Amino acid sequence: MEAPSVAKATKTELSPPPTRKRKLRSRYVSPEKYVDLLGKIPVAADRLHAAWEAGVVPDFVGRRGRENILRHRDALARGVMKKDEVARLEEWVVAIDNAYARIPKQPSS
Repeated sequence: MEAPSVAKATKTELSPPPTRKRKLRSRYVSPEKYVDLLGKIPVAADRLHAAWEAGVVPDFVGRRGRENILRHRDALARGVMKKDEVARLEEWVVAIDNAYARIPKQPSS
């Protein structure tokens, strides 16, 4: 009796079928899309400081808040922020504007 011959499977036969490669998208946003936000951030930083001095925002927000928001602006300008982080930054700028609007106006003398 002859032993049946067993053919070895080749490497290409064992590999899975080819899949379509997806186009890789960056996880980070492009700063060119947020030029208006980049322009609003320095104004918001000054308004945050003014609101803190007026006592409208809590102490823990005002002490380092100005530096924090300017640091976020630098990160956005470098293009190392994700879309959800930019959305939170936009909400933060709106909240700062609202806090600045709550500063009591002093009468002109």
